[in-house]
Amino acid sequence: MAPANRAAGGRRPGRGPDGLTPGGRTVSRHVHSGGPQEERTSWASSRARSPSSPARHAVRAAATPSGWRRRAPTSSPSTCWSRSGRWGTRWPRRRTWTRPSGWSRPLDRRIVAGKADVRDTAALRRAVDDGVAELGRLDIVLANAGIASFAPVEEMTDEMWDDMIAVNLTGVFKTVRAAVPHLKAGGNGGAIVLTSSTAGIMGLPNLTHYVAAKHGVVGIMKTLALELAPHMIRVNSVHPTSVDTMMIHNEQTYGTFRPDKAPSEVTRDDVGEAFQSLNALPVQWVEPVDISNAILFLVSDDGRYVTGVQLPVDAGSVIK
Repeated sequence: MAPANRAAGGRRPGRGPDGLTPGGRTVSRHVHSGGPQEERTSWASSRARSPSSPARHAVRAAATPSGWRRRAPTSSPSTCWSRSGRWGTRWPRRRTWTRPSGWSRPLDRRIVAGKADVRDTAALRRAVDDGVAELGRLDIVLANAGIASFAPVEEMTDEMWDDMIAVNLTGVFKTVRAAVPHLKAGGNGGAIVLTSSTAGIMGLPNLTHYVAAKHGVVGIMKTLALELAPHMIRVNSVHPTSVDTMMIHNEQTYGTFRPDKAPSEVTRDDVGEAFQSLNALPVQWVEPVDISNAILFLVSDDGRYVTGVQLPVDAGSVIK
């Protein structure tokens, strides 16, 4: 199945636009559109007061590398500003504290998880709709579902071909189609990343159906990058080499790389040299986190003007 389509950036129920909750703790946050949320301001235990109070005044609380530091108590409300320009009036208790360098506060994340077959349009739409209904909006879409199998073209069955195209190509299309209306409705732009492969850039033997699907993903990406650009929705693809997961560590793959041995007898060490021969850098395979980090860049503010790009994470496989 495809990874959960995530709806990020929704405010918690009962919390105002600046993070104030009546009678409880207050936290002012700056949220990167399309990227990880990060707490940017200090926090204090306080009670909310009317923002129109004439007694409010601006306070900036700077973090210190030497540890916690107490500010002088005050009996008047104050206005705290975040980098985003949002403000809220606070009525301090006896002490407020600034945050030490390197200290981080739990960010109160939530997730709405659903299970769906990417070939099932109705199930995909329900999964996306449920997430947006719970969390408020959709900012980032990752179409990552995929399968793999190996066969020479003359031995490839209709079922092998049809399954590959249905999941690796049509599934990507259906995932994006279910998500785009919510990205547009949010009015904040967004980011879509499609997982292709080095097989989406070059050919590989015994993988005709896989190569065809992954090249098709690139076509979807380039077309949508143009189609969605007026809405500030960016679309890119990542192209991994072999990744250290069960996608490659299974008997069928081992048997393809070591036909001289029974598949059940082949070990990781037996296939390591063959996998390394695919890459320019002397590594056998990359780690899942390497792909995740590339995706994080593409969906973050650091990549805010990157769209229509094929990003290899391949240890130099496509240039070898």
